[in-house]
Amino acid sequence: MRRLLISLALLSTLILAGCYMNIFQTAQVLDRGEMLLGFGLGFSVPSFEDLGEIGVLVPQVQIGLGIAEGTQLTLQAGALVIPQGEGGLGLSGIVGELKMRLFDEPDGLAMALGFGGGWGFSYLGWGIHTSLYLSSHNPFFPVYFALRPYLSLGDEGVNASFQAAAGIAMWISPSTTLLLEADYNWGFINLGVGLLTVF
Repeated sequence: MRRLLISLALLSTLILAGCYMNIFQTAQVLDRGEMLLGFGLGFSVPSFEDLGEIGVLVPQVQIGLGIAEGTQLTLQAGALVIPQGEGGLGLSGIVGELKMRLFDEPDGLAMALGFGGGWGFSYLGWGIHTSLYLSSHNPFFPVYFALRPYLSLGDEGVNASFQAAAGIAMWISPSTTLLLEADYNWGFINLGVGLLTVF
């Protein structure tokens, strides 16, 4: 019982502190009939007055489906793992998004726009968001950026904030991309590594 109470206290503190899922998306958008399967692992070490620094792992899974040319529907879910001390495990969120290609120049840049929402620590409960993605196709500079402004619709009322991410997208095969990402949300910087495969 003590372990359960400590785990719930840690999870509650982390919910209020804003731990969340990584974005793990570039400006690449699926076409009709294509599918995406992604796995990722986020890591953060938030610091709290009463608990000190706590390492947090956020394993994530992402499924995408191309529903039209340049339009995809994505569902992302994650868990929250606290490996130290008494430990803890919980759901970090479930988020859906409709993402549309704005442009995609093969030797230049790609840009996409997304709209979505769901439940997660980022939102402090339920929320809605829009996303803007920008990616470089240059093999010597394979960077991507994402900006996700959102509205939290939680018990504390409506709050506006944003999540921003930057990373490197390395193609390890014609259909698989390795993502190394750093993102910012609610005053915390999280690091992550993701693997996306298109079928």
